Order: sequence, then C-alpha cells, then structure tokens
Amino acid sequence: MIAGTSFGLTSQNPVTSTLASDAFTASVGYHKVAAESGTADNLATINRDYANGDTTDLAFLIITADTGDTITVKNGTGNISCGSDITMSGDKHLILFWTGAKWVPLAST
Repeated sequence: MIAGTSFGLTSQNPVTSTLASDAFTASVGYHKVAAESGTADNLATINRDYANGDTTDLAFLIITADTGDTITVKNGTGNISCGSDITMSGDKHLILFWTGAKWVPLAST
C-alpha cells in the first residue's frame, strides 16, 4: 500500500448510483449501479468526482448491479475498455482500474 491513499477501496456498504445517459459519477470506491428507468440499462461512462477532490486516490472501483436490475457494461462506447460487453446482475461484482484515460476490468465475480 502506498502511504496516504486507499486507492478508493473501502469496506463500507456500496453507494447506490442511478445511471443517467449511460453514465454515473464515482464518488467512493464501491458503487451499486441502478438502471435509469425500468430494470435494464447500459453503463458506458464512469465519471470521476473531481469536484470533491478526486485526483489520484480513486484508482480502483468495485461496481455491482442494484437488486433486480441488469446492467450491461459497454466496451469502448465511453471510457470503459473491457474487451466485450459485460452483463451484471444478481451478486456479480466488477473490479475496475483507472489507467489515467479509461477504466479497465481487473476481475469479476
């Protein structure tokens, strides 16, 4: 671990973030992503919360779909590069790493 940073990962409960135009803003390291309307939606862009001081600490991000929702993480449409689309529902989690230009997956459950 590098002194002074948590890389955005915490043991707290996830913050629920509702998608808007296939995007949400990551403010902490663990988010539950909810569909904008209905129970299915696409996630193409994850914005970083620069307004609240996020510059380098949010290097890793864990996301999961909200209960009952199906979220499709889109490859190459926004700032996520995952090789192919990833569908999240149930208790599936995705761990992402910020390269400085895009989010890339490290692991999924």
